[in-house]
Amino acid sequence: MLTTVLLFLTVQVSGVSNNVLFVDEFDNDKLSDWDVSDALPPGDVKVKNGKLLLGNNGTLKIDVRKSDTWMDYTTTLRLRFLETQQRCTFRIVVRHSLGRFNVWTNQQFVFSPHEGKIQVYTVRPKKQPREKAKMPASARYNFEVDKWYRLAIEIVDNRFTLFMDGQELLSFKDKGTLAGTVSISTGHAFIDWNGPAGKIRMEIDYIRVAVKRLGFVKRLGFVKRLSPSGTTLTTWASVKNARLEER
Repeated sequence: MLTTVLLFLTVQVSGVSNNVLFVDEFDNDKLSDWDVSDALPPGDVKVKNGKLLLGNNGTLKIDVRKSDTWMDYTTTLRLRFLETQQRCTFRIVVRHSLGRFNVWTNQQFVFSPHEGKIQVYTVRPKKQPREKAKMPASARYNFEVDKWYRLAIEIVDNRFTLFMDGQELLSFKDKGTLAGTVSISTGHAFIDWNGPAGKIRMEIDYIRVAVKRLGFVKRLGFVKRLSPSGTTLTTWASVKNARLEER
């Protein structure tokens, strides 16, 4: 079964431009841009040497109340796994919002690096009680420990597309997910009661959330591509600065 989130860090998004909804390059040793909720015990989250370090059950969430109008955007991360064992996951949740009857609605992109699986779960309300999560898409990917990856999730209208190092891995449509924000977390995907749960440790170099903008200048880090329908889209380039390319 899915484990309970142990730590919430809520970011203040004031002062961010209309094109870039949120960016954190973790250049400070402290999470100065985030508010920590002490409602639950802390998970394994810290910043060191310009990297966000996440361990088992570490969760960060951009404040849904301040970003509940986010509709079309691209979330880009640069990350690597330091340790992966069975039954452990890294999760990115997009359009993470509070729907009717105080029920969460979102798309959960769940990465199981040890097993080489990516699964998407759709969670949204359907009257009462909450509709059971559905899996609209999945993919296989050979993750390696200590290798850097550039990951992007693009949302345009009701289409969700996942890219890994510029390669499209999966794409699907869903009309029922409300507008909302982004969260990232680590934890156990499923608990095997006949044995101990494994460990997961990872680093994130940066996270950016940017809205679609046609014809945006390349010097600001945007690139163009064509969607399957032929519409020109813009996706945040997965480069923080030149020194990232040298690593």
